[in-house]
Amino acid sequence: MRRALFPLLIVLLCLFTGLLSSCRTIDDVALSGLAPIESGKKNLLPPDTVSFDVLLIQVPYENRGLVRELWSEVDEQDIPWDQRQILYDNGFRAGLMGAGVPEVLSKLIALKGRPLRTSLEEISMPGNNEMPLVASKPVTLQTGDRSLINVYKDVVPSIPLLSVENGEVSGQSYTDAVTMFSVTTKPLPDGSVEFELTPYIQFGSPRIVKRYQHGNLVQIEEQPTKTFEQLRTRLALRPGQFLVLGVSDEQTTGLGHYYFTRGNGDLEQKLIVVRLLVTQHDGQFDRFADFNELKKKSKEAVDDGAQRDSEQVAEQKLE
Repeated sequence: MRRALFPLLIVLLCLFTGLLSSCRTIDDVALSGLAPIESGKKNLLPPDTVSFDVLLIQVPYENRGLVRELWSEVDEQDIPWDQRQILYDNGFRAGLMGAGVPEVLSKLIALKGRPLRTSLEEISMPGNNEMPLVASKPVTLQTGDRSLINVYKDVVPSIPLLSVENGEVSGQSYTDAVTMFSVTTKPLPDGSVEFELTPYIQFGSPRIVKRYQHGNLVQIEEQPTKTFEQLRTRLALRPGQFLVLGVSDEQTTGLGHYYFTRGNGDLEQKLIVVRLLVTQHDGQFDRFADFNELKKKSKEAVDDGAQRDSEQVAEQKLE
C-alpha cells in the first residue's frame, strides 16, 4: 500500500510546488505610492479612509486681485445661507470648485512655480532653503481621526473677540495664541466625502493637567484650547474637487483676520485649498444622485412589495 501511494505523493508535491511558484507575495506588490486620481484604480487603504491634499497658498498684497478672481470661480451655495452669514461676519469664507483646475488657481499655485500634485507620489519639497509660497501636504484620515492644519505657525500676541449670549455682549482676549483648523472626514454612501474644518486655537501658558496614557495617570503640560464650533465649515467633495477656505474680506477684524492675514497696512493673506485625492468607495451607489434618493428608491421597493402581498392575500380570500 505504501509503495502504491508513493508515486501519488510525488505528483501532488510537484503540483503544490508549481502553485507556489505562480503566487505573488504582498512584498511583490508596489506599495510605495497611490495612483493618480485620474486613473480610477483602487488603492491599498483601510476601509473608511480617504486621502487628500492640503495646499496653503500665500498671496502677497500685490497679487490680491487673483484672490478676488478665485472667489468668483468658487461655489458657496452648498453652505446654508445662515451659516455662510455667520462665517462671513467672523471673517471666514468657504466654498467648492469642480475637478477641473481653474486658470486663476493655476496662477496662484504658479506664484512659486510649484505644479499641482495629482497623486500622493508627487511630494514636492521646497528648494534653496526658501519658504515656499505654496506648501502642500498629503493627508490620510480614517473616520473618527482628526488632523490639524496650521495656516501660520507664528504666535499671535492677542486675539480679542466679542460674543453675544442672551442679548448681552461680552469680550475675551486669547493671548499667545496659535491658530489652527481641526479637520475630520466622513465617507458618504454616494461616493463623496464630508469634510469638517473647525477653527481651533491653543493659547496662554502651559498648565499641568492629568491624562491617562497607556493605562497610567500621568501629569503633562498642555496649553488651554478653544474650539469655535459655531464656525465649522461642512462640505462634501468628490475625488478631484477642491474646497477653498479663506478670509471673507481683506479689512475684516473678525477671527478670520488672525487666521489668514499678516502684516501692517498692505496685508498678505493665505488660502487653504483641500483637494480630495482617493477614497475607498466601491461604486455600489453610483447610479443614485445622493443617499436620500437611494432611501426613496428603497422605500418605494418595500411599499411595492407590501402592496403586492396584500393584493395576493385579498385574492386568496375571494377564492
